[in-house]
Amino acid sequence: MQLSVKHGWRSSAASGYLRPALRRPNLTVLTGAVAQRVLIRDRVATGVAWVEGGAKRTAEASREVIVAAGGMRSPALLERSGVGQRRRLETLGIDVVADRAEVGENLQDHFMPRLCFETTEPGTVNNLFNSRLTQLAHAWRFLVSRRGLFGDSLLRATAYVRSDRQQELPDLRLQVGLMSAEGRIPKADPRGTTAAARHGLDPRSSFHVGVYGIYPQARGSVHVRRADAVTPLAVQPNYLGTQADRQALISGLRIIYALAKRPALAGLINREIRPGLGAASDAEILDFAQRTGHTCWHPTGTCRMGDDPAAVVDPDCRVRGVERLRVIDASVFPVIVSSDTNAPVLMLAEAMAERIRGGPPAPRTPDA
Repeated sequence: MQLSVKHGWRSSAASGYLRPALRRPNLTVLTGAVAQRVLIRDRVATGVAWVEGGAKRTAEASREVIVAAGGMRSPALLERSGVGQRRRLETLGIDVVADRAEVGENLQDHFMPRLCFETTEPGTVNNLFNSRLTQLAHAWRFLVSRRGLFGDSLLRATAYVRSDRQQELPDLRLQVGLMSAEGRIPKADPRGTTAAARHGLDPRSSFHVGVYGIYPQARGSVHVRRADAVTPLAVQPNYLGTQADRQALISGLRIIYALAKRPALAGLINREIRPGLGAASDAEILDFAQRTGHTCWHPTGTCRMGDDPAAVVDPDCRVRGVERLRVIDASVFPVIVSSDTNAPVLMLAEAMAERIRGGPPAPRTPDA
């Protein structure tokens, strides 16, 4: 998503698909509405129930109901609608429509710790906050050419590498970002000694290098705690839940250390800000990763697609056990993709839109 920039402006599903269609007579967009459940009668999806402005509302579906609430909310919506593991739903007092044990299971996400380095020369977002003159210069450049820090992605480089040279294919992604802070989402601190620090960034010009395993082996889960849509979900991401995941991440962080010492980068780095462990042991590096790592917001797999009877949806994204109901979002991916989920979800949506309109099924790979 951060790399989807066109003419200096960030592009998204909203700008590329939704806004051009807002004038269509067959489209109504509701904001401030919370979907409660899919209305299902005799195992056929007939509509949707939601709450808007404190009022309960429903709408009937003339053809199909399509759930597209993402890797966390789509399985929750199915469970509140009676589609999920029988014992779990009965315990919550939810009438069971379809006993689908895998709903909410198979959760996968990318988990990324970051090393942060202070630079010898200015040129990062941290420095931008510290200089009004620099801000004006970049603002002028953006207005004239749509380029510069205001018109580009903060992610300036990515690389796919192997945690073990004996492996045939890469299993790690490295990414370089032109800013650094203690957490993924900076927290403002009015006591900061510089403008950057007051905005929650590290006080001087600095950057980060993050790493995550592209195909984590561990699997987590997400389920509803109650039948309402307000109670927070029970999420168990199970990050670094296998020895293979932990060892791969340790190797990735060591690769970053090695790259920082190479001539191309060594002259640009003044010092290591975080974690500052020096010649650390595997245990110390893993502890740092577990304490400071964070989600990349790529939750997938919780409404798994497949040909097998246990899969939540079939290859056309139709929910097994309920007619006229589909799930079309990252939750249907059986295995997480190796990078951001934005483009793959758009491709899935394009393919399913064609399928719903009566187009041919997507081509199948020989081993599918």
